[in-house]
Amino acid sequence: MKDVEFAFEFGDCPLIPWWYAASKSEEAHSPLPEADPLLDRIDLHIEVPALSYDEIAGSGKSGPASAEVRETVQRVRDVQRARYSRAFACNAHLGAAATREFWILAPGPDTLLQNAIDRLGFSARAYDKVLRVARTLADLEDSDVIRDIHVAEAIQYQNLDRQVL
Repeated sequence: MKDVEFAFEFGDCPLIPWWYAASKSEEAHSPLPEADPLLDRIDLHIEVPALSYDEIAGSGKSGPASAEVRETVQRVRDVQRARYSRAFACNAHLGAAATREFWILAPGPDTLLQNAIDRLGFSARAYDKVLRVARTLADLEDSDVIRDIHVAEAIQYQNLDRQVL
């Protein structure tokens, strides 16, 4: 396969985010700080690996249809609207005080949340986001209680930016 040459350096193009340019650079970069105020405002941090040409051009179906995803989202949003009696539209709109008023936490997740704060350096904002995401994961499973499996998955979605680059 022939290498492609670009007329610019990745770091020079304003349309390419700095983190993409940094990942393509041969120079070593320092890791992100433990509690980044900007990253703390993003609810889900997930890694999406690059696809090969064959994966993109292939005809195989790789996930649920848009209609299935839409139905699931609508079902969960209906559950959330019913829970909050239209005071809030969805879990993402709740503040810290409202989360404690409306949600039931099983006994196990407290230890996971404490470890996330103590060992991973989660801020108060990240703590609230983990709870909101965990509540949504519980809603997807039709669970009235937020269990440790929901909190563990939500922590993983927050933990991506805290890995050493």
